[in-house]
Amino acid sequence: MVEMWSMIRQLDQTKTTWAIKARATRVYREPAHDGFPPSMEVIFHDEEGSKIHGHIPDQSIPKFFGLFREGRVYAIKNFMVEEIFMFFKTTTSAYRLRFFKKSEAFEIRVLFPLRTFSLVSFAALQAQDSIDDRAAIADIIGQVVHDKDPRTILKNDRPKKLVELILGDTEGNVIGCTLWGPMVDMLLSYKLTMGEPIVMLLQCCRAKKIPRLFLTVWRMSSTILKQKWLPDVGKV
Repeated sequence: MVEMWSMIRQLDQTKTTWAIKARATRVYREPAHDGFPPSMEVIFHDEEGSKIHGHIPDQSIPKFFGLFREGRVYAIKNFMVEEIFMFFKTTTSAYRLRFFKKSEAFEIRVLFPLRTFSLVSFAALQAQDSIDDRAAIADIIGQVVHDKDPRTILKNDRPKKLVELILGDTEGNVIGCTLWGPMVDMLLSYKLTMGEPIVMLLQCCRAKKIPRLFLTVWRMSSTILKQKWLPDVGKV
């Protein structure tokens, strides 16, 4: 029997027997928080470049642990399609995939587009009249042109580490950026070992306008790619 593969845009909640081929672009663990158990999260894109978030609940992690690796392509079958209720969205899709005990996934070796990054220019971002601050806007490349010393504040009665930066692009545009939590340690470690200048690619960052535009990078879904890991912009 020939497998019928679907595109991400075709997915809906009518069945749990969908089958897709998709590349994993981001794989991370979400620790227990606010009454929610730990989970494993994966962001996928298909051959058309459409992205969707995959959620692997705590009880299903042993089955899929170590399987998904960033950049690899997978055949994924028998999953639930559910509406996104997460406060912070990592894709523009209205749905996410939920893995359960009958779900299947295995790596495949096929010719497949590489659309890991959804880069947006500073100018295009600044030109937007309104921004959904609950969604990951895209991926940003910028050079750190100014940074303040890290500091710790109380947020929801918990200490949170942050560092404030100014990022610049090749056209002279600048955007403020705040890194939170483990992102601060990533930046400081790189600065200590590699020095400056620092050019970063920020994945899954949020944007806010109050009143000026600035970026915030704090969720486990975000990551920082620095100088030697930066892709050729023309190929992403």
